[in-house]
Amino acid sequence: MEPAPMLGRLSSLLQVLLSSDKNVKFHKANCEVLVARIGLLKPLLHEVQASKAPLNEEAVTFFGGLECTLIKARELLDRCGGKASRFYAVLWGQRFASKFHTISVEIEYNLNLLPLATLQISDQAQKQVEQCLRELKGAIYAVDNLEEDLAKEVESALIELEGGAKINHDKLAYLAGRFHFKLNQELLREASLLEKEKGYARLERDKTEEDCISHLIALVMQMSNYLSEQKQA
Repeated sequence: MEPAPMLGRLSSLLQVLLSSDKNVKFHKANCEVLVARIGLLKPLLHEVQASKAPLNEEAVTFFGGLECTLIKARELLDRCGGKASRFYAVLWGQRFASKFHTISVEIEYNLNLLPLATLQISDQAQKQVEQCLRELKGAIYAVDNLEEDLAKEVESALIELEGGAKINHDKLAYLAGRFHFKLNQELLREASLLEKEKGYARLERDKTEEDCISHLIALVMQMSNYLSEQKQA
């Protein structure tokens, strides 16, 4: 099989991944570590693409599997970069850390299928692949301490909301700043993204998570009202 289309997509995907960690707002350390490991595969892709040699069935299986896994990695980094709910990314931080681990395991699995005997790659490229495998095996992804503290602040606000209280303006301003919300439109978008997460929780019949997201939406709307009031003042 001609390698150009698949390897071209992979090369473009790799370039996106190598620059995407600059845009992340949450789980930054985990994003940087994952991107660094994925970056070790750049010489492999470059050399196979440059050789223009046909790919056998084993190579097609390997690169196809790698492409699927790197798409998952891009989606995860996008979520950490503000294309998903910021509140969800922080409050369910451990779940996100587990996603990084799962992707590392999948890349490791893919690399174990790499048909080195049939691919014409240099010793240097092979060493980079071996280094990537070593680092993936020892991968540890954790929730950032600052984000854990931020999650506790959010949980405290949610407890107040559940008790029927209105969050004071100082706390609303603090949370808006920590979550990088400057415009009311950003908060309305956040509420919309949380509604999507709530829909997923409903589909999974996770009533506890669904209720928690409902309270989060109420908190976001209080923040939105606060920013509107500040703008009018």
